[in-house]
Amino acid sequence: MILLKSDLISPPCPQITAITSAKGEKKVSALASAIRTMLFMQRYETELSQRDTKLRELQNRWWQQTMGQVGQARENEDRKQLVQYFSLLGWLGRGDEEESISDDRLNSLLNRACAYKKELDGWKEKNRDNLRSLGGPPQGLVNWEAHPWTSDGLWPLMEQQMERVQRNTEGAPMAAAVVKTPHADEGKIEVTATVIGGPLDYLTYTVKLLAGLRWDSLDKMRDATDSAKRLAVYRGIRTQKFIEFTERKIHEREAALREVRAAALA
Repeated sequence: MILLKSDLISPPCPQITAITSAKGEKKVSALASAIRTMLFMQRYETELSQRDTKLRELQNRWWQQTMGQVGQARENEDRKQLVQYFSLLGWLGRGDEEESISDDRLNSLLNRACAYKKELDGWKEKNRDNLRSLGGPPQGLVNWEAHPWTSDGLWPLMEQQMERVQRNTEGAPMAAAVVKTPHADEGKIEVTATVIGGPLDYLTYTVKLLAGLRWDSLDKMRDATDSAKRLAVYRGIRTQKFIEFTERKIHEREAALREVRAAALA
């Protein structure tokens, strides 16, 4: 096969053609426009490259905060908040409110998170070349209606809680029970038991949040017991909620940057 010189040379960029063909003030104007576009693209690429670094830093900071020493007042407040959060999953206790948040239930929750994370990691590896275009994983990565998930006791509790919420909000679809999470360096996080259209499945939502943690973090949570386990799992959920919020803001910023870029190149 014989390659011609023209085959080795890429066609000129429209902006370069506009610059080289222009004269006088038009050439200056075309060159200035090209420089502005180049600077914008550099900022855009920097913005994208910083995203993953920022999320890794947030997870590292979470682990240091969770396993490090915290003030007693902050720990007491977190214990109150974790009781409120897990009540959204139907984990309701009598007397000692933390009694319902047992190690067995937390281990079942972590088992679900690990199963989902395993499938999610496999899906990401399989689709690593077009993750951005896919937008997110499909529904049904894990069949929660199969064994062992049908016997871990978590879904009946969630189902009962959703029925309670539905009964309490009948005739008032905008009503919502809001739980605030104070004392979080990452900022206040709000969760609600209801949305327009019915109660939220907080079990599946929580499983997906925990699946965003590193494997070593999940392993350490499994090894912990009693109060330390409850606090670690709750703080992991809280931090993943903040990361979810941060990612949403980043995506919104990316969309805005793409619109500006499209306008600049128009």
